[in-house]
Amino acid sequence: MKKFLSLALLISFSSLIGGCVGSQQYRKYISYNLSDCYFYLNYAPTSKENSTSRHCSIQKNIMPNRATGPVRDRYYLSFIEIDENPSRLFDSKQVESTIDLINSKNNVFVIVYIHGWRHNADVADSDIQKFRTLLAYSREFLNQRPGIDGSETELIGIYVGWRGRTQSKLLNSVLFAPTVWSRKTKSDEHASLLIDTLRQIESTTITRSDKSAHRKMLTYGHSFGGNMLLTGLLNEEKVISQIADHSHGRQFPRTLGDLVLLINPASEASKWIAIQEAMNERVDAELSRGRSERLARRRLFPLEQKPRMIAMTATCDWSEGELKRKKSARCDSATDFFFPMAWFFKNKRDKTAVGHYKPNYEPGEIYSRTDPYGASHEIILNYSAGKQTSLSNVNKKDLTKCDVANGWLLRAREIPELWDSGSNKRVQFRRGLSLPGGGGGTKRSIVPYNSPFWNARVLNAVENHGDYVSYPTWCAVNQLVLDDVTAK
Repeated sequence: MKKFLSLALLISFSSLIGGCVGSQQYRKYISYNLSDCYFYLNYAPTSKENSTSRHCSIQKNIMPNRATGPVRDRYYLSFIEIDENPSRLFDSKQVESTIDLINSKNNVFVIVYIHGWRHNADVADSDIQKFRTLLAYSREFLNQRPGIDGSETELIGIYVGWRGRTQSKLLNSVLFAPTVWSRKTKSDEHASLLIDTLRQIESTTITRSDKSAHRKMLTYGHSFGGNMLLTGLLNEEKVISQIADHSHGRQFPRTLGDLVLLINPASEASKWIAIQEAMNERVDAELSRGRSERLARRRLFPLEQKPRMIAMTATCDWSEGELKRKKSARCDSATDFFFPMAWFFKNKRDKTAVGHYKPNYEPGEIYSRTDPYGASHEIILNYSAGKQTSLSNVNKKDLTKCDVANGWLLRAREIPELWDSGSNKRVQFRRGLSLPGGGGGTKRSIVPYNSPFWNARVLNAVENHGDYVSYPTWCAVNQLVLDDVTAK
């Protein structure tokens, strides 16, 4: 009783001293042709959003120290906002105007971002600043890709805003804590609406009769934004049905755009496990037809299979050798500690976040035979760029170089049981788990070696819960979309 009373008092105190942030539309100027919505980026959080431009639903951003004309010097930033009660779009014209903008371009790279807890679409929100920075780097990456007419490819960022923050920014982190339950619930409730909206964007971006055009789409969500994205895809049932209907040895199709990325998703492990269970059922179906275990798993997807969905979670529990090599692990305590505390009375799969659920390996074993679900891959930052990832560095060629990476994944898969892009790479990908204890050694992954679904434990490629703005990591993600990583 005392615990419940303390919680009630904390919530009341938070509201009194901080004030409530209601559900509201921040971006009300809809047209993308308004001259007031064109402005130069600078290094401040607002990026020169004045009393007029701060309300623009679509902004034309000019790169720092660049001209206003060429495609290579600009990108667009669009806002789509979700109302809270009931769950609906504030203004469907935001979506219509964004679609009109995409349709007006030939070559286009669309990047969608869904923010998480304690954020919204208000001016100077730190997640908007992070998104602008990553878009600026993507602009540079595009310019380095003449093979896809990158310098002539328009870059369009779409920021999906919702009421992730209910209290004033003046409150400290502890006083925000009681809002975690209501915001998690809302991220679940908004999920289907989000996917319905993104399907419209996908149809405009990917489905086009002009096959010569270069049109790509990357969608990523952070924290509860990742939960919203994953929950919506599962609610839609398309992913599960795609797995059930998958033809052995065929390329697994897109789940949403070219790649779905979940960064430190504050989402139940049971949701990702549902995908893995569907995949295991598909393997069992092949076994029942007389295929060997080797053929059923290894050839379920082709060697050229591209990743379709990746979860990236900053974890702390690494082998002694890996930690010695990296010296430290800056992990996500929000999903590792706070998430299971908030849902303490639920079962293991529902109180453990996606990236922190690990397969069970018996001592000395490299294969998981009991509870073979959870993390399947690892992503490691071996060495950084040496400089901060920021708008102030986006014009420096040595700090934005992102090589074309055609064929790297195909080459890595030459060793199927434990493929590894190599520790000599700046960002290292591998299919296997470097876990503490258990007799040492890298454990074999629990998914087919060419699986399109990667639940990746991350070592320093993402730091803490919200420090995901990393030039090397963002380059590696963009390569997965812009380059043909499974080219022969």
